[in-house]
Amino acid sequence: MSQAFIAFARSHGVEIDASKLDDSGKLRSLADSAKPQDRTVGVYVITNATNGHFYVGSSVRVGRRAWTHLNHLRRGNHHSISLQRAFDKYGEQAFSFSLLVRCASAEEAAQVEQRLLDICWGRTCCYNVSSSAFPVSTQEMQQKAADGRRRSPLFIAHAKAQMAKLQTPEARAASAAASRASAVHQANSRKQGERLRSLLSKPVIRTDLVTGEERTFASASDAMRHLGRSTASAICRAVKSGATAYGFGWRAAQ
Repeated sequence: MSQAFIAFARSHGVEIDASKLDDSGKLRSLADSAKPQDRTVGVYVITNATNGHFYVGSSVRVGRRAWTHLNHLRRGNHHSISLQRAFDKYGEQAFSFSLLVRCASAEEAAQVEQRLLDICWGRTCCYNVSSSAFPVSTQEMQQKAADGRRRSPLFIAHAKAQMAKLQTPEARAASAAASRASAVHQANSRKQGERLRSLLSKPVIRTDLVTGEERTFASASDAMRHLGRSTASAICRAVKSGATAYGFGWRAAQ
């Protein structure tokens, strides 16, 4: 792939000095290339042998960068979503690592990488997330990747489909039914209902908040009928919580 990539670059006006190649561009597996102690400065390419797609990069420690790429890919959290998906689909054995150019400095390596990105970034065959070879913050890189995913037709179509599902009357009814049917909701409703019903038949005392006059009723139901109300729920809640109802204070008769 190194020789093919060099030819590809040259066809677009980017010259790569073949004399600086590592073993004439010999391909190695990612695992064989992962050498944390390596201090080679240069430009490298990770290649998918299945379809020829690639990732271009540069580093002052190429072997360590290969090790970093491999570990992120194995953990499933590589910053390049397209490279990660390809790695998951085709497997580690489908990918090779090759040093394209040895460089004298990080600046020279970044300049060569930038010339390569200028001709290949944005193409289907390129896994790179950023179009720039020069350092950017992790936050900027993550933001660019997220923006790219949000703009993709597949993401937009999926988001619209999910929103459409959630907005249907059936979906809203199902959500409400699930909430009402939850175990916690049912338990709380039963407990609350039992407490209030237990007060319906018990004597209650009504206190006039202005005069302080009190009157005892045989039950909350009797008080309800005396006041001409259709339900005793408010009275029961007032007895239970010590609040007021219908302009009176209420408490249980001892």
